[in-house]
Amino acid sequence: MQTAIRFQSISKTYRDRRGWLDWLPGRGGATGDKHALRNVSFLVRPGEIVSLLGPNGSGKTTAIKILASLVTATEGSAAIAGFDTSTQSLQSRAQIGYCMAEERSFYFRLTGRQNLRFFGRLRGLSHDAVDRDIERLEPILRHGDLDGRFMTYSTGMKQKLSLFRALIGSARVLLLDEPTRGLDPHSTKLFLDELRAYARDRGTAILLSSHDLDAVDRVSDRLLFLHRGRLLADDAPDEVLRRFSIPQEVVIEVRDPDESFRAALRRTIGDGAREELDRGGGTVRFTCEAEGTETDWVRFLRDQAGSHGGVVRLSWKPGSLESLFARFSVEDDDGDER
Repeated sequence: MQTAIRFQSISKTYRDRRGWLDWLPGRGGATGDKHALRNVSFLVRPGEIVSLLGPNGSGKTTAIKILASLVTATEGSAAIAGFDTSTQSLQSRAQIGYCMAEERSFYFRLTGRQNLRFFGRLRGLSHDAVDRDIERLEPILRHGDLDGRFMTYSTGMKQKLSLFRALIGSARVLLLDEPTRGLDPHSTKLFLDELRAYARDRGTAILLSSHDLDAVDRVSDRLLFLHRGRLLADDAPDEVLRRFSIPQEVVIEVRDPDESFRAALRRTIGDGAREELDRGGGTVRFTCEAEGTETDWVRFLRDQAGSHGGVVRLSWKPGSLESLFARFSVEDDDGDER
């Protein structure tokens, strides 16, 4: 199948360049090169939505900037729809719609519509073509003030204008860095639904970076998990969670458990179970984080049938992306990544 995004053996190092004052006695401070990405490779195919995840400083924004031809890789190569982002940057940029995490390129004294027409012309679109796309997208992004000056916009309105700019035209690839930041929940839902439609109906390849884990979980076909510049996982969301053994929350509610039941539970999961007595119902609820499938836990309760008075409830919540983030965020960061 054709590849929309190719990211091959990319490393990016930001070289340390000390200012002249830093050479004075007592002004040296810490120095050293900053390694943003370390030998990272991945592909995105047409019609796929792939999410870049990782704690702050893991290299997500650097990866997107390399694909947008805003940053040059130290090693390796990247391509958009077959065009090398370094040697064929004009052609590769023509294939993308890009939403930046930090927007600095809009003209403050122009209206939102004038800004979109300007950037549309840079992409070879007529004013009429831009206006048709605005009319199509307004019910989804619900900006409401495209004829007001950009300088008067709130943070959310500025973000919506960035999304308008990414979505106008017929980009083959969308690069979206924190696209839902500043959006209200309803606007976020409408936008995510539109992303699914772009991938499904247009075959658009979408690479997004976000800390909105609910949004990522709703739309992603695959996750790329970066940590300290290294790609640790590239798979479907459930498979990524399974790979890192992110535990699920298991709730077991039984009647009159005896000490042998508690001992068996400790042997299975350790001492991490929380025990609560439901005085009204006469049951005991055990809540714990543990691995295992539904079949495993049904077998456990069947094997312990003689140590309790009956099962009232067995339920679990699957491991979450939030738990995955928590695991890596608590590790000490050596300050080497962006």
